[in-house]
Amino acid sequence: NFDSNVTPGIISVKGFNDCGEGINSILNFDVVSGPPVLGQVTGPSNVCRGELGLIYSLPYDSTITNYNWTLPFWASGNSTTNTISIDIGLTALSGFIFVNSTNICGVSLNRYFLITVNQLPISPGFISGPNTACSGLNGVLYSVSPAPGFVSYSWTLPQGAVGTSNTNSILVNYDSSFVSGTINVFGISSCGNSAPSSLAITQSTVPQMPGVISGSVLVCPGQSSVVYTIAPIPDATSYEWTLPPGATGISTSNSITVNFAANATAGNISVKGVNQCYHGQESILPISMNSIPALPGSVTGITSVCQGQNNVIFSIPPIPNTTSYTWILPTGFIGASLTNTISVNIGSSAMSGNIFVNGNNICGAGPSTSKLVNIVSSPAAPGFINGFLSVCQGRNLVKYSVVPNPNVTSYEWTLPAGMSGSSNSDSILIDFATTATAGTIYVKGINPCGVGTTSSKYITVNPLPGAANAITGLVSVCEGQLGVMYYTQYITNASRYLWALPPGASGASLSSSISVNYDPGSLSGNISVRGNNTCGSGPLAFININVDPMPAAPVITLVGNELQSNIPTGNQWYNQSGIISGATAQNYTVTSGGNYYSIITDMGCPSLPSNTIFVSFTGVENHNESLQINIYPVPLINELTIEIIGGNGVVNYELLNPVGQPVRTGNIENKKTILIDDLASGLYLLKLESENSVVYRKIIKK
Repeated sequence: NFDSNVTPGIISVKGFNDCGEGINSILNFDVVSGPPVLGQVTGPSNVCRGELGLIYSLPYDSTITNYNWTLPFWASGNSTTNTISIDIGLTALSGFIFVNSTNICGVSLNRYFLITVNQLPISPGFISGPNTACSGLNGVLYSVSPAPGFVSYSWTLPQGAVGTSNTNSILVNYDSSFVSGTINVFGISSCGNSAPSSLAITQSTVPQMPGVISGSVLVCPGQSSVVYTIAPIPDATSYEWTLPPGATGISTSNSITVNFAANATAGNISVKGVNQCYHGQESILPISMNSIPALPGSVTGITSVCQGQNNVIFSIPPIPNTTSYTWILPTGFIGASLTNTISVNIGSSAMSGNIFVNGNNICGAGPSTSKLVNIVSSPAAPGFINGFLSVCQGRNLVKYSVVPNPNVTSYEWTLPAGMSGSSNSDSILIDFATTATAGTIYVKGINPCGVGTTSSKYITVNPLPGAANAITGLVSVCEGQLGVMYYTQYITNASRYLWALPPGASGASLSSSISVNYDPGSLSGNISVRGNNTCGSGPLAFININVDPMPAAPVITLVGNELQSNIPTGNQWYNQSGIISGATAQNYTVTSGGNYYSIITDMGCPSLPSNTIFVSFTGVENHNESLQINIYPVPLINELTIEIIGGNGVVNYELLNPVGQPVRTGNIENKKTILIDDLASGLYLLKLESENSVVYRKIIKK
């Protein structure tokens, strides 16, 4: 037994017997500390598949009696020494070599060594990049995916293609000499060169004209995921799509998915093929924007129906852009339709309610319109008839009405003899004949459910005035003649009398007599009268009036003490005291001082006064216009204002009627207003006389 602290030494042995000791036999021994401790394995750590005779070894140790090598399954070799020769299989993968050793003390721990196995170079794989090109195209990128084990790459290019690289990518420029050819690349590794990868490069042409774009040409605002496609375009490597306003979508292929916003508008979808060199022609698809149907127009059809009534038609005008219609009916109404018209049967338990209808299309349902339909019964009595209780014979278009009843579809009016009119509404216009008499009008309501009871109204008919009787009075008068009376007898049923006068004549009366003034300018014509009452006027009577014209006023002169008129006959001479009795000749001899003038009468009609000549005891003067005056208003109605200009002292005035009679007299100092409201209308003569002069003015009172 060797203790753990034994050291190398000698073992000796000798024999003993009774005779003594024998000679020693000696064994020198060495102390081994324990199982072997191996050094590092040496040899190539990066190898290639198929590589042979690779040497791996451990440092020599004389105490080791045996070495045990363990290899991966893909490696082969055998040794019990500290050195081994290994062959790498063709399918080898990276892995570990293990080795341990044995001595008299036991087996050592494993020592391992990692061998990285590099594959034999293979093709670098697919070359990515465009397979078409054209002269002048520069910086075109081609590449292969990086592969482990390649330390560099080798590229070959077609004629006219220029570029250099020892990496897995290359930038190529195509010059004017470019022709179709092949790009090749192979990888270079410690194990050798790979087989090449190739990409055929074709000299590019313009993409052909696209085919027809397929997809919906009528879309809705807000519609999404609408797909449009074209057949693949030869020579195109990509596709360029253009969309209308409000439409969105992105694609570089021959298909695109489009979303239409709520505010999208009509326009064109277009597409063209593109490649590295060219843009092709466009294919265009016009797109129209649809919308939900508009609000329908009014529902036509009766508004009142009866329970049990059948085939009641309701309709709306056709809605543009509508493919179907939805009708919703009240409780108990039966009918169905996808068009703009529906036939409805009214059930025995139907209730009043609204009929709704809306249009539909691919964009959805439009807004609805409605119509209230009432379930009605037979009409009640129309109620009180509005209109006159008393009317006149001959009156036309007299309106009678009842309060409208929504339960009534028409009305039936019945009239007595002498009354005429027709209506199927809640009102009627009645004409009353001139022979109409009192009677009763009737009205009743009608609807599809039956005829109602009758309302009535008794009408009193008042007569028109009778024919007017003959008119009595002067038939020949003078221009300027006033207050001429005319009469007629009582007219039956007349409450007043309507008189009409010749042109220029004036007068007013509502009784059976009238006072007429034939004012200056009056003409011959008819005086007529007719009876009148609240019902109108009766037949008239008339009388023809001849108006003789007013003679021209004479002009007088004084020769010595004789006054002479320029008109030989019909003269009547006046002085300041009035008419001079017996002075009717053309000439008049003055016997006393004063103012003198003449009025002539022709065919019974007097003229206006002539000029005035003042005769004094010391001489004779003509003072026709020496006095300055203002007379107003014009025309005169209720009062006359006279204003003296220039301070002529006291001035006497006379207002003379057409026959020379004074109707107002007095004196004026500066200004005076005279009431004349009681005077008849017509022509008057105003005479103003001062100490030295006399002035005449014609005035007209209305």
